Amino acid sequence: MVQADSGIESISDLEGKSIGALEGGNHHYLALLALENAGIAIDDVDFRYMGDASQGRAALETGELDALASWDPFFAGVEHTLDVTTLDDGVTEYPNRTFYYATPEFAEQSPELVQLVLEETNRSDQWANDNPDDVAELLSGMIGIEKEILDTVVNRRDYGVENINEEIIAAQQAQADDYYRYELIPEEIDVSAIMPLEPAWASDNIE
Repeated sequence: MVQADSGIESISDLEGKSIGALEGGNHHYLALLALENAGIAIDDVDFRYMGDASQGRAALETGELDALASWDPFFAGVEHTLDVTTLDDGVTEYPNRTFYYATPEFAEQSPELVQLVLEETNRSDQWANDNPDDVAELLSGMIGIEKEILDTVVNRRDYGVENINEEIIAAQQAQADDYYRYELIPEEIDVSAIMPLEPAWASDNIE
């Protein structure tokens, strides 16, 4: 996002500009992909790494930054409270998933519990998809952010749990390869080493 009066109208206009992000975050990665899609080399922008979302907001508001890459609910908060323009990133190949982790020992010794957690999480996620207004109301009371902002957050995402599959592994491997290429991680990694196909805790009861 950029200040509405910045004169910046597209990702292509960010060449030579400063962009705030939390280093290595999903929003940082999305910004890198958007720049690459627009034909802008990473060295042709000035990435400035923020300590947290509030620092990024303040830097954009005061003009210290030309653009800000952030994440919800903070991204939506800025959209609702500052005069900003959200740029179309043009990125369609990044699924931006959330992953659940367990220690190898727990997953191996208690696969039925892992399966139960995933199934119940998926059940609550499907309720959330069907009741976005209630979700926003609940979250507002829990985290102290205005419901209007959380309405935006909830209505632009889908909730749900998936079993690990080859498509998910391929997307995550592509991200890991990009992180190495962008020098965000020091060495190449094989994500499939911790993303097993058809583990004992996979469930037929989740979509």
